[in-house]
Amino acid sequence: MPGAHASDVQLAKGLTSLPKTNRAAVYTKVGEVATEVRELSVPEPGPGQVLVKITHSGVCHSDLHVMLGDWSFVRGDDGGVGGHEGVGNVVAAGAGVDPSLLGKRVGIKWLATTLYELQAMLARP
Repeated sequence: MPGAHASDVQLAKGLTSLPKTNRAAVYTKVGEVATEVRELSVPEPGPGQVLVKITHSGVCHSDLHVMLGDWSFVRGDDGGVGGHEGVGNVVAAGAGVDPSLLGKRVGIKWLATTLYELQAMLARP
C-alpha cells in the first residue's frame, strides 16, 4: 500500500502515512560541480531513529569539497545528497523513541561520528 508504514513506526499528529518519495539535490558526478534534483525513496525510521522533514539545510564550502572529492576522510558518492546542518520537524519515530519528540522542531549536525573516526585515523602509525 503506498505510504504504508510498519506498525512500530509512530507518526506525528495529523499524519496517516509517510510519503514514498521526496525531492533531494544530489551529486551527479563526484569530482565536478554537478548536481540535480531527483526523487528519492523516503526511508522509514528504524529502532531508536526519527524521520525529520527538512525545512532548511545549510550548503557551504564543505559541500563543495565533498562534491569535488577534495577530502580523503569524507567520501562523496554519485547520488549522494548535498546539504547539511538541517532543521525540520520530527514526522515519524521508530521503536524505542520517546513519542513526545513527534512534531518537535530539531536541528541535525552533519559530522555526528567523524570525531571517532578521526581519532582512529590519528592513532594509526
